[in-house]
Amino acid sequence: MAKLLSLPPASIIADEAAFQMRADTDAAHVEKLAADMRERGFLDVHPLIVIDRAGSWHLVDGFHRRRAAMHAGIAKVPCEVFDGTEDEAVTFGIAMNRDHGRQLDYPKDFKVAAAKLRAMGLTYNAISHALWPVQQKDKQHTKFNTVRKWLVPAYRDEAHVRKQRVGRSFVAALERETGQTFPDGEAVIEHVEKATKSQREEARQEGLLKGLETIDRSFNRERILPSPAWSTAGSLPKSSPGTPVLFLSDIHAGEVVSREEMGGTNAYSWAIMERRFETIFATTVELLTKHLAKPDYDGIVLALGGDMVTGEIHEELTETNEKPILECTFDLSSLLAAHFKRIADVFRRVHLVGIPGNHGRMSQKPKAKGYVRTNADYHTYKQIQRLLQEDDRFTFNFPLSPDVRFDVAGRRFLLTHGDQFRGGDGMIGPLGPIMRGAYKKAMRASAQGQGADAPFDTLMCGHFHTTLMLPRLIVNGSLKGYDEYASRGNFTFEYPSQMLFTVHPKHGITWYIPIHAYPYVDAVEMVEAA
Repeated sequence: MAKLLSLPPASIIADEAAFQMRADTDAAHVEKLAADMRERGFLDVHPLIVIDRAGSWHLVDGFHRRRAAMHAGIAKVPCEVFDGTEDEAVTFGIAMNRDHGRQLDYPKDFKVAAAKLRAMGLTYNAISHALWPVQQKDKQHTKFNTVRKWLVPAYRDEAHVRKQRVGRSFVAALERETGQTFPDGEAVIEHVEKATKSQREEARQEGLLKGLETIDRSFNRERILPSPAWSTAGSLPKSSPGTPVLFLSDIHAGEVVSREEMGGTNAYSWAIMERRFETIFATTVELLTKHLAKPDYDGIVLALGGDMVTGEIHEELTETNEKPILECTFDLSSLLAAHFKRIADVFRRVHLVGIPGNHGRMSQKPKAKGYVRTNADYHTYKQIQRLLQEDDRFTFNFPLSPDVRFDVAGRRFLLTHGDQFRGGDGMIGPLGPIMRGAYKKAMRASAQGQGADAPFDTLMCGHFHTTLMLPRLIVNGSLKGYDEYASRGNFTFEYPSQMLFTVHPKHGITWYIPIHAYPYVDAVEMVEAA
């Protein structure tokens, strides 16, 4: 686990020449952050990232937040200690600016960041990968190509980098292999140009791949992501029934379920999905505000459990889906962002936490590496974050790991999709593999030092389209409901539903209810006609 400190902001050295990725400071943004901190403190803000340089704490990420904290008179701020090298800290700073807060401005901030990466000896391919990853295609692909266009001539302007600049790791390996000392890039290039074509290609690849390894290590480094800071034992009003949590998963946006093939028991389409979402959110608000005594809340948590889009992982889905996967991510993110804004109007503060499911993957077979980054669910979440990030009622936790730990009112939850839990146990259905999987995850987390006694109190998962509620386990239903696959497999019939529950700091999970997602079939004709 990364180490957390509490430091006076003025004691942290802000060495902009070493770690600042921006060309200048946005004074208006600093004042906006400072005003928010005066009202609520540093609760809902990402920790600063610091690194130990010769016994002093130097700032890696959070230059605007540090200055805002000083303006707001904050005595101490939470800081996460970066435990890598200074080169890795530079690329980590770029990763943080890319994943949260204000995005790097193009081109002025890009040029500042690129200059720091060039000083590390990375190739221009590695630099463009860091500033605008190849995985982010479509609308962003044009911008990625634009970055490459001005990077290439920048390298050609340097006489000692006439081909591709080799990485430091390659220079060190070359010196060990040859017994020679290369004082600069020009000497290395001269040596490489005398080598064979295959050796030159090996040198180029070594420089590129080592640069990418440095970037990926920094991008994938474990980060302390914020749980809802407002949902603590002391933040909940005394008369409140608890902090509400709405569990949304297995939406399967874009999929079509045929009423005729289901014998009239269910149907699903984009229009029906929109109607069911209306039911879910309207019922959530009604239950929490009109059917509980003294409904006074500190906010609401929306847990997004994956399979938000149905994807194209099976051939039959490619043939029958109503929308392609990329169109689903854009349309679904806009739809959900609008609903989330209405939820924020009622509950004031909203914390979004999410992990991807198996249906959002971009490959036919599951991948271990890049599992989250190449998943359409993750990009749906990030688009929602971009649509809502200027609204200070929202906080976000969308990590690059397939599982995420978060706390609500002092209770620890582990959110996972559930596709890792294989098989079934006869009449008890998915309960057996889920419980075995939960045990394995608890043992793994304990071995990694993520919990002194129990790494989490309650496991939340979806995937099985089956509503289950036990003291240490919550399994969500689906918005799609019973489909052709479930019918052909003789699985237990279940109406479309999503789970709602509240968490109290003293009593734990106080109550829960599956919200049934109407319309079923009786109103399908009306929906389709509309």
